[in-house]
Amino acid sequence: GVDDGARAVLAAGAVGHLTRLLAHPDDKVVDACARALRMIYQSKQAPTFDVNNEKNMDFLLSLLDSENENVTELAANIISYSCNSNTEQLALCGAGVPQKLVSLFGGSMNLRDACLESMTAVIRNNWEVASRFASMDHGKAFRSIVALIHDRSPRTRLLACLCLIALGHASPCHFPDRQIKTKLILVLLELIEEPGHVGDEAPLALTTLIKDSVELQKQAFSTNAVAKLSNHLLANTLETRRAVTILLALAELCSKQEESRSQLMSGQVSTLILDALKHDCVDIRIAACSCLKNISRSSKRCLVRAAYPVIQLLPP
Repeated sequence: GVDDGARAVLAAGAVGHLTRLLAHPDDKVVDACARALRMIYQSKQAPTFDVNNEKNMDFLLSLLDSENENVTELAANIISYSCNSNTEQLALCGAGVPQKLVSLFGGSMNLRDACLESMTAVIRNNWEVASRFASMDHGKAFRSIVALIHDRSPRTRLLACLCLIALGHASPCHFPDRQIKTKLILVLLELIEEPGHVGDEAPLALTTLIKDSVELQKQAFSTNAVAKLSNHLLANTLETRRAVTILLALAELCSKQEESRSQLMSGQVSTLILDALKHDCVDIRIAACSCLKNISRSSKRCLVRAAYPVIQLLPP
């Protein structure tokens, strides 16, 4: 896997050598080194990269300015991997990294997706950076990400949604547009039908978007989110990550909305949720418990049948 490959490269002490070769005059050598380093920075085994170090920052900016897309994609991967604190986010913002990332949206699909992931990492949970970004170029950068939720690539649409969700959570006052939030809900519900990673992660993104928001949970209910998620759950096996993330999304939809609770428990999916409490997979059982916990807040529903399997999940 990626981690094994990265571990082997690190064990051989090749990272420094590969990094120095990025300045090689032969474009083929640069391209090969950038690909190898990208693999490393997509792994949890990657070495730390201190963006607060001036030389490191200058190096990173030079990578972002490269005409080689593998090199610029490497820079985006390094940012996503290394941006773990407010000080790092502010350093990257102060160096003009968000502007450079936005300017790269016109590149290949892989580069655009890498830049979206980096942008999310730079913005996440940082009010100051999110505020600066929202007002950058009189809102042009923000609008460029909104446009990407309509992209033909499902992965790009998901990453654009995640970036906007991060922006909205970090700086709600800079993301008041209800119409865009409604569109995010609709896009994420559509993405649940996509195969693979995108479809697995879309319900989790929806959960993050509507978490603790009565307004957005009402909006999601009005777009028939409970029925769409329930139908997908009924039509597919529980033996998937997607089943877990859908159950968690349903749990959040029922956390504050009586209408969602009533709709969920009046359909066939209620039996499936109860059966999921006895599933072999612990993640499925935990997600089903979350659903039932929130449904049980309703004064109109009696969940005696669920009590025994829930009790079985408790530690001795």
